[in-house]
Amino acid sequence: MAGDEDAEVAAYTSSTLQLIKCPLAERKNVEEATLNNSTKPPFIADADVDDGLEFAKHETSSTLELFYDLWFVANLNVFSTVHEINDVSSLGSFVGYILLLWTTWLLTTLYDVRYVTDSVWERLCRAVHLAVMVGFAELGPTFDFFKEAKSVFRAMCLFLMVSRLMLALQYFTVLLQIRKHRETRVPLMIATGIHLLFAVIYLAVSFLSVHEASSVVAVSWYIGAVVEVTIHLGLSSLKALSLSDTHLSERMNLLTLIILGEGAIIIARNIQTVVKNTFLKNSGDIWSAALIGVVTCAVALIYFIYQMYFDWMHSGKLSHKRQMFWVSWHLPFHVALVLLLEGANQFIAWSQALQSIKSAAQSIVNINYELPSSPTTKQVVRVLNETVTELLDSYPPEDEVAALNDVERTYKSLLTLPDSFWDVNGQLADNDPEMVRWLNGTRDLAQTVFDGIFASFSLAAPAEETESTDVQSATAAAYLATANKFETVFIYAFITAGLVLILMTVLHVVSQQHGWSIFNILRALITVGMGLGLALTSLLTFNQDALANFLPTPWPLPTITICYFAVLVLSHIPEPKQLFPKRKAILYSTLGK
Repeated sequence: MAGDEDAEVAAYTSSTLQLIKCPLAERKNVEEATLNNSTKPPFIADADVDDGLEFAKHETSSTLELFYDLWFVANLNVFSTVHEINDVSSLGSFVGYILLLWTTWLLTTLYDVRYVTDSVWERLCRAVHLAVMVGFAELGPTFDFFKEAKSVFRAMCLFLMVSRLMLALQYFTVLLQIRKHRETRVPLMIATGIHLLFAVIYLAVSFLSVHEASSVVAVSWYIGAVVEVTIHLGLSSLKALSLSDTHLSERMNLLTLIILGEGAIIIARNIQTVVKNTFLKNSGDIWSAALIGVVTCAVALIYFIYQMYFDWMHSGKLSHKRQMFWVSWHLPFHVALVLLLEGANQFIAWSQALQSIKSAAQSIVNINYELPSSPTTKQVVRVLNETVTELLDSYPPEDEVAALNDVERTYKSLLTLPDSFWDVNGQLADNDPEMVRWLNGTRDLAQTVFDGIFASFSLAAPAEETESTDVQSATAAAYLATANKFETVFIYAFITAGLVLILMTVLHVVSQQHGWSIFNILRALITVGMGLGLALTSLLTFNQDALANFLPTPWPLPTITICYFAVLVLSHIPEPKQLFPKRKAILYSTLGK
């Protein structure tokens, strides 16, 4: 009893941490006494007791794996926060960054689901993989496919090299532990050699990055990453590298859930930005019904995707080909999902920015309601100054000093107008010199305020000065300029909205091997058709009139959300057996039942 109490007191941690732990499952034919009397060191398990080969299987992810996933989402958050994805350059860089991040995550995960254990060695290896993820986070803010600095490219190559070297060392360690099982030697040597080969390739590319164009180096990354993943998935047909009966499907499901969570974080942060620029600043703006609808649709979209993905994923053992297909198609699915959620986030910001532009323009135009019947020029400029100052306090431009200097110059120009101008300005032609001075002055003030609105909602202001003559035309020009910049967002949001539906259907078909009645096939075809319809909506960019009538409205995001809701409802409609009396409908069921 005393000994038991002493042991209980000595157990400071929940488990005993070995230096290196064998990934093989415990053999039932090994008697407990044999293990207890073993002369082997207690920190290395005996891998050579019998000829059987069975790796330990885990039904759920370990805490080491989950902690590693946190750094994946952290990198996504860093990149999406720093980079505004609203043009082809930023879109290409974002896709490339996700590709490198995702493939690095998958290669590490493939090792984890096969051989992960909790030991001092594995924790040290995890520290190296986390360091690689930190490297991704460091390079994320400066990662640009078209403008990449040579030093950034070299650093990325070195981080990829370290990741592959660590994986090669981990596979080699497993090889040493179970070296007496002949059937494992060649597969593990191949896996080790492939990781080592790609580590050397990335090292060589890091030296080439000094002389070659950045795009050449980046393409080598992407091709190498895809080839590497393809090879390792193909090797899973070998027994020692098999992914059968592993928790790989759970790892993919968790990553999808993490990406959805990242989308929720981005939307919540954007809602906070909207609140900060409305209620908290007493700007006078309130949430319009359109803005409330857009925010609601963004949140609902995430919820609908979550339901459809997990409702359509069926548990059960898949054949090797099906499993490899299911895992591979998660790459385009996750890329499309991230871009769709980013597009939803942009729709929220753009909707509120347009509302703020309209409200600011009205405030400047309506200053005459605060003036006496026969105002002086000083009175007009004073009221105008109060209005513009209040707007700039609510929406400060990025370069406040330059903006204030421009405003002061405008005020000085307007102060040269005679007091008699305000009695006759309604009778003057637009090309009258004094009228031109007034219209140009209010236009310049409006554009300065618009730039502040763009900055407040993290939207890039138009790069070129628009040709306008007054506040109304400046407002219309601001709408047009932002619409032109937002075309890229519109295109990738609708294309990825369609792709997410189509790819979720593909994953559903792969995971659900049975139960495909005529009605279920019809549901899948309708879903694919809905996805194609959403993707083809992006073709509106070729019809500028139709795009101008649709894009500035609040309806783009609700259109996507309504389509997703329709698909969700369709997927849960009971099968109408009466339509198929000669064919017994097969209900959905999991393979495990």
